[in-house]
Amino acid sequence: MLYSSRFLLLATLLLARCDVAPNLVAPNLNDSVPQITTLNYSPQNIIFEALPAAQRNGNVATIPVNISIFISDADSDTMQRVQYTLYQFNGKVLNSGTLTKNGSQYSANPTLTFNKAEVGTYSLKVQAIDNDGNFSNIAIGNIAFVAEGAAPIITSVTAPAQIQRPPAGSVRREKITATVTDPDGLTNVAKVSMKALDGSEFELFDDGGRNGSISGDTTAADGIYTITIEIATDNPLGQYPFDFQAIDRTGLFSNVIRKIVEITP
Repeated sequence: MLYSSRFLLLATLLLARCDVAPNLVAPNLNDSVPQITTLNYSPQNIIFEALPAAQRNGNVATIPVNISIFISDADSDTMQRVQYTLYQFNGKVLNSGTLTKNGSQYSANPTLTFNKAEVGTYSLKVQAIDNDGNFSNIAIGNIAFVAEGAAPIITSVTAPAQIQRPPAGSVRREKITATVTDPDGLTNVAKVSMKALDGSEFELFDDGGRNGSISGDTTAADGIYTITIEIATDNPLGQYPFDFQAIDRTGLFSNVIRKIVEITP
């Protein structure tokens, strides 16, 4: 399933034109500071299934990217460095490098790799620094990466059928886990949640315990998502149904597994 803009993105990709970035950070009004006046880059939209076979190897896409900028500097300074950085949707750096002077512009032509499971919007940022150490404004653009895929699957949920309410002044902690797979890879799983009938929602993590008591997960990225719940002495007795479901980065939902946990005296 693709985003609703699939056909628009496909047309943009096939045209393979070099588009102007939609926004620039406002230039510094100090004339001695270099100003990036124009950012051009392509492609701005990538559809995995529309790529030539030569650019796809399994679930990995190889994409040549063209980046160019024009710089205005009242002092006519030579640029010490012009750098680009491409950030993933989660803020991690996918790639970075420098642009080289080519006539009246600076350009770079990196070849990047995108994993099919890591769909989302990638942020491109370019900034220059001149020989006097002055930094330019930051030019910003986005690259949208989309792909067809299949929904994640929750294969099993492990939860205690009964939890005894603890003595006064104490709490009892219990782990609940959901085992999840995704045909497009676990990195495509955006969220695994546990929902109560009253609408309360709790997230399970596959992070190796990075979130401490919230998680209690043992091993990161093994497909077993964990949450540690706490039962206090004042928790009402009775049965509590919970629905477990996963969603991937393209918005596809998994099956739902219901578990009932009973709080006993």
